[in-house]
Amino acid sequence: MPLVSVIVPVYNAESKINRCIDSILAQTFTDFELILVDDGSQDTSGRICDEYTQKDPRIKVIHQKNGGVSSARNTGIRAASGEYIGFVDCDDYLEAEYLKVLYKGAQKAQLSICGVFFCREGITQKTSQKRYDDFCYSLSDKSIEITADLLRYGRFNYVYSKMYRKSILTDHHILFDEKISLGEDTVFVFEYLKQIETVYVIGDSYYNYIKCQENSLTNVFRENMYDSYILINDRIERSLKEMGLLNRVTLRAVDERRIQAISLTAEAIILNNSLSKKEKIQCLDSICRNDKVTLYLDRNKDLVSSDKLLTAVSHRSASRLYDDYIFRMKRDRHVLTLKKAVVRVLPGEVIKRVKAWFRIAP
Repeated sequence: MPLVSVIVPVYNAESKINRCIDSILAQTFTDFELILVDDGSQDTSGRICDEYTQKDPRIKVIHQKNGGVSSARNTGIRAASGEYIGFVDCDDYLEAEYLKVLYKGAQKAQLSICGVFFCREGITQKTSQKRYDDFCYSLSDKSIEITADLLRYGRFNYVYSKMYRKSILTDHHILFDEKISLGEDTVFVFEYLKQIETVYVIGDSYYNYIKCQENSLTNVFRENMYDSYILINDRIERSLKEMGLLNRVTLRAVDERRIQAISLTAEAIILNNSLSKKEKIQCLDSICRNDKVTLYLDRNKDLVSSDKLLTAVSHRSASRLYDDYIFRMKRDRHVLTLKKAVVRVLPGEVIKRVKAWFRIAP
């Protein structure tokens, strides 16, 4: 029986799956099984996975009808025979020491976490998460500041870059929620955190997350996208309360996620070429009218208290469309504040497009 089961959901990844699998097989830690779950791929991904079984006996391939990434991961959990479980996305790849450092951390705590490199396809430069010195901490000690910091800097956002104990997953019936397709990773991580007491944090990054330009869920606007973000962050808040870790500090960290979600949703709206300008304005306006958004902004005024771009966007040369939008927004001071939150962290490309809409000089 292997010590670790590595689960990789695979869907239409023929151009990337080799890199992913090769990085796993090249691990310095070798006592693992690799479970490749082909989630009804329509390209040659399934055949590529099958070919790897001839090269390495540690590889197991499961073919299933397309059910989504959560379904594929759940299939992998049920098939896993390792004492520990880790997840890797088929677009991504690992540093050679990845399993070794996570397994070492898993011997000291019930969950081990390492950092993540964020990469773009074809670009060699990497961006890593905030670095820490390695440390172990106890959730039962009510380590509020540590939990808030890890939440703020995204260490709980992803199911990958972690090693879980299978016994905890099975004993508490923890699986991925197949009804949601946005934020399912975070929900899973917090369901697990509710059942444990200790976390080992590895300061360095060993997981390479590849942000793809095309067909990425993180790049696509979907109807009710912000409503989904609200539900996810509400679940995080409830989980923290159940764990005895909800106070002013951790609530602030959750609210920072909520306000960041405004910007993520606005970016997806603005970059969506299938929506007309009028539809984009309507989508932004629906966020402005959300009562919960008003609440988040009202108790975190300092997060969006100043932004020079608001002045720029209010330039007299703005089009009548923009003037109409501002007029509607001025009915509620919180809504006007939201406009500042929407634009304050958008990428330069998006800001240029906003200015082009409203005919604002750069």
